[in-house]
Amino acid sequence: MKVLILSLLLSFTTQAELSFIGLNKLHPGQFAIGKAVIAKKIKEVEKAFKKGKIKKYLKKKWAPVVLGPDRMYWLLDRHHTSYSILKSDIPQLHKGLYVELLADWSHLNFNDFKERMISKKYVYLLGVDFEEGDFFDLPKSLVELNDNPFRSLAYYARKKGCFAKVKVPFLEFLWGQFFYDLGVEIENGNFEAPIKKALKLCHQSSASKLPGYTLN
Repeated sequence: MKVLILSLLLSFTTQAELSFIGLNKLHPGQFAIGKAVIAKKIKEVEKAFKKGKIKKYLKKKWAPVVLGPDRMYWLLDRHHTSYSILKSDIPQLHKGLYVELLADWSHLNFNDFKERMISKKYVYLLGVDFEEGDFFDLPKSLVELNDNPFRSLAYYARKKGCFAKVKVPFLEFLWGQFFYDLGVEIENGNFEAPIKKALKLCHQSSASKLPGYTLN
């Protein structure tokens, strides 16, 4: 139900409600991203800038955030987009994100803030090897995000029809963990063989409880 409510809130957001926040004021809500997909996203950012459409692009890629006790805006989505903007070759004044503030919890102490973020499922606390991490060990900035290749694998597999894109937080991480648990191996950043294996696994009955599951 909480996921449904968040999805409905996001669907009714208008650009008039968005604020532009510098990347240095954004706090990640997860330990890692799939860095194999970042190069493609960087090209999208730089292409939009060269065409004079960077503002339009950034507004389209807006993110929901929560203001924390540290006065940082905690990302609930768009970690890959934010990291791509950070690494792109565009002027510093464009290195930010349009955000909608879903909640101002800056008045809370950090323990209460932690409990509220976890209860709302606003953070993803599994690390690179899908081990449980501590909330207080989350990266403090975008540049500190680690790489989880299984998140990239899930992205590539979804693009090939492995599962449907549905409005569920951390969707690709859930599928990435599924592939990881079944022993799929990714060697030297080569995704060709892992994608083929993922495409065979994703339609099996063992995956049926995952969001976005399809029979074929």
